[in-house]
Amino acid sequence: MDNMRRYLTILIGFLSIANLAFAQNDELKEKTVTLYGAANRLGLNTYDFATGSALPLKEAGYNPKTIHLGYLYGNVNKSTLLVPASKAYTTFNNDITNMITSWGKDRNDGVLINIGNEIEAIKAYNSAETGADAEKLYFEQLEKISAKSGYNRNINGPSDKISEVKTGDIIIFKSEVLAPYYLIKVLKVVPGHAGEIQMEIKGIAIEKKSKKKKKN
Repeated sequence: MDNMRRYLTILIGFLSIANLAFAQNDELKEKTVTLYGAANRLGLNTYDFATGSALPLKEAGYNPKTIHLGYLYGNVNKSTLLVPASKAYTTFNNDITNMITSWGKDRNDGVLINIGNEIEAIKAYNSAETGADAEKLYFEQLEKISAKSGYNRNINGPSDKISEVKTGDIIIFKSEVLAPYYLIKVLKVVPGHAGEIQMEIKGIAIEKKSKKKKKN
């Protein structure tokens, strides 16, 4: 029985790795997403990469395990992208702090790297076509981002939050709970607590498809 369990464990691990490798060869799909500042009446300031949907922070709290990224605007940090597990979520105001801490241990983690909006960064974004390309770019920048001219960890990462995000910035995102890597191009930033950020996200399409019911 022990040998059988050991075999099944190895088999499941092998299949998981094989599926991940296969997925990383999939073509990257583009999706335009807009998130808003906490004071914006639309309030869509969190994002679920698995379903491609945005939710207000309060509503996201009903099922926090599905949230992977958020957007806030601060007086000091300005336009900020951050993952739910980031301590920075508790530095904006009491309402946001109370909402995010109510998620408890269901706050997903991740890493963000902002490689800027120079020509080389834009070329890297445009040339990435598969999940493997996105993964390669992540590990390349993980090693070299700190050598970037004018490097600022608060702005460039790698970190669980990046601040002073600007139009044209290219950002690499690795979620700790999702297998693929994502590339983000910032299309527009409207400053302010009621402002917004519009992004083009490149990633492997993993939106859940609804199953059709079989007719009797």
